[in-house]
Amino acid sequence: MSAIYHLFDMSISTSSHTLPSIGIIGAGKLGSALSLAFGKQLQWIVCHSVIQAEELRNSFPDIPIYTSIGQISSTCDVVFLTVPDGKIKETAKNFSITLGHTFHGKMIVHCSGALGLDELNSCRELGIKTIASHPYQTFTGKDSTALKGIAWGIECEKEDEDSINSLVTSLGGIPVILSAATKANKAVYHASAVVASNFVTMLVEVAREFAAKADINDVFLAPIIRRAVENSLEALHLDAPLPLTGPIARADITTLELHRKALVNTPLWELYSILSRATAITAFRNDIITAEEYELVKNVVKEQRNSNNYS
Repeated sequence: MSAIYHLFDMSISTSSHTLPSIGIIGAGKLGSALSLAFGKQLQWIVCHSVIQAEELRNSFPDIPIYTSIGQISSTCDVVFLTVPDGKIKETAKNFSITLGHTFHGKMIVHCSGALGLDELNSCRELGIKTIASHPYQTFTGKDSTALKGIAWGIECEKEDEDSINSLVTSLGGIPVILSAATKANKAVYHASAVVASNFVTMLVEVAREFAAKADINDVFLAPIIRRAVENSLEALHLDAPLPLTGPIARADITTLELHRKALVNTPLWELYSILSRATAITAFRNDIITAEEYELVKNVVKEQRNSNNYS
């Protein structure tokens, strides 16, 4: 094994002359985006679905596609684990048992936003460099441009910072070494990404359901959604108060009563009530409405316990 071992133990380089070779375990949405982004650096992909493996072979005809870690027949400089969070520790353990000594001195990276370096302890114990590097983005799997211009929250040893920073930069990302405070609140850090992506998508879906009931379509919805997001992002960039508008920001009880009358006996009321109360709290905390106005709004939009369940 010695000759192979020395070949595999070459130091990781991210210079313009020698880009690090990449292996990816997990071919979900993020794994697919990374596979496309790394291009010629990609050495192999591991996925656990035979059907998905066939699809990947069509997309990457020159890249070995494996369905188990045990099939990996060559090393690489950096291994990305892009499996579900609940599978990271198990997959890392399997990798360390199967290939750990071969990858001594190499780097393994998990991309969870909620979990820390401890998930990779089994690899670290065998001399593999361990990194948690989370792309703060939402992915559909087919578009590698989603990696451009985004922050990556990074946990690693001090001596590994330059390597992972260079790798993230090569993808067009912005490497950010997480502070001690952020690492102590990793779950909240990740929850902020969920709110910023999944919940925004959910709100668009809610708007679509309301629009369907009112018999209107995206000709109405798209411009107002786009403008609201752009206004909010501008305020975020300027660290200014968010531009909250509408009947709650005006404490327009008459309009809120009309909404209530139209929706209260429908499955849509529960969602409207929850979102309205959250909006009212935000408006009050930012001095957009007074304490008295907040109470008036809250009473109008309170949830009806006997209302139909949303389904």
